[in-house]
Amino acid sequence: MAIGLGVDDLAAHYEYCRGAGCTITSEPADEAWGDRVVECLDPFAYQWEFSQPLKDWHPADGLQAARDNWFGAQ
Repeated sequence: MAIGLGVDDLAAHYEYCRGAGCTITSEPADEAWGDRVVECLDPFAYQWEFSQPLKDWHPADGLQAARDNWFGAQ
C-alpha cells in the first residue's frame, strides 16, 4: 500500500520517520512540479510519500528543470 500526504513541514516529517524506524527510500528532493518530496517505508512495509509545496516556485522553472532532466541541459 502506498500513501501520499501533503504536509506543512516536510523536514519535521522526515526526522520523525527516521526516528521511528522507517527506511528512507528517497531523500528530500525538489521536484519539477513544484513540491519537495521524501519517501519511506514504515516498519509495517507501508510506503509513504510526504510532499510540501516549494515557496517562490513558478511553473516555468519546473518546465525548464523537467526539460533539463529528461533531455539534458542545453
